[in-house]
This record gives sequence, C-alpha cells and structure tokens, in this order.
Amino acid sequence: MHRFVVALLTAAATIGITAVLSAETARSVAQYSFVVANAPKDALSSDGRMRVRLMRWSTDDERRQLMAALEEPSKLLSALPYVAVAGYLQWPGGLEHSVRYARQTARPDGGADIVMVVERPLWLWWDPAARWSADHQFTVVQIRLNKDGRGEGRIATGDGFTRDSGGGLVISDTATPALLTDVRREPVG
Repeated sequence: MHRFVVALLTAAATIGITAVLSAETARSVAQYSFVVANAPKDALSSDGRMRVRLMRWSTDDERRQLMAALEEPSKLLSALPYVAVAGYLQWPGGLEHSVRYARQTARPDGGADIVMVVERPLWLWWDPAARWSADHQFTVVQIRLNKDGRGEGRIATGDGFTRDSGGGLVISDTATPALLTDVRREPVG
C-alpha cells in the first residue's frame, strides 16, 4: 500500500510540474536565440547558442515610468525590482538574468527593434578589454531584427544609452561591433 501511495504522489508531482512548465512556456510572447561574440565555447549551451525568452511586453505605463526614471538613472534601479519579470536572458557560464523591461517597436522595413532592461550588469568575464563597473547595476540590451527575424544585438551599461519615445531606450553607440550575433526569432510554444 505504501508503494502505491508513493507512486501516486510521484505521478501527481510529475504531472503538476509538467503543467506548470507548460503553462509558463505557453505564456511566452517571444523567444530569440543568439551567439555571444568571443565567448568561450565551454561556457555556452550544447548548441552554442544562448536564449532570451519573454513572457510579456512592457506596458505603455511602464515605458512612461522608465522615461521618467531616466532623468535620474539611480531611480531606475530602485524601480526595477517592483516591475514584474518580463522574461529571462541566458548568459555564458550558465547564468540567467531577469529581464524587467521589454519593448518591441516595428520598423517601416518590416523589421523590429527589441529593447530590454536586465536588472544586473552583463559581465563579459572572458573579455579582458570589456569595460565593467560595479556602479553599473543594470544593462540595456537592444536587438535589431530584419523582416525575416534575423539580426544582431548590442548591450550597454552606465551612460551607453539614450531615451527613445518608441522603445523607451536605445543604445547610443551603434558603431561598436555587435556582441549578440546571429540573432534568430524562435517559435514560441
């Protein structure tokens, strides 16, 4: 009898976990995969690609709050923990960061710009030339896709971004090489 109860509880737990995971996947609004330029191969996933999964797009009200907080970037950091998580960004080394702001803006050529704010600095620990500071406590990620859902992305911390009426933020230095390469829009479950 004891084995039957244990088997029944195990089956119920497995079904419950599967249902939760399926519900979470079903809530995704967008998913992208990308290669991180110059990242060590042993720090990447088995297919060499990282992923960002978004469960929701930020609201117009959140964009307004972001724009207002940019008057004093320290306010942005204090506001981020109170905004619902918009998604998750995988990073080399098995790290996963919470995306607190995600906004998509369509372009006239059929492509799209996706801007995200990650609540932590994305540290390029494998690149000795990378600028990193403990003072930069969040990161802006901007992905630019063509109409086929392929593109590239850049990251910025500190003062490497400016306000934008559409996405809320844009990376100001678009001449630097893209850090996120071979970005692909992936199907959502």
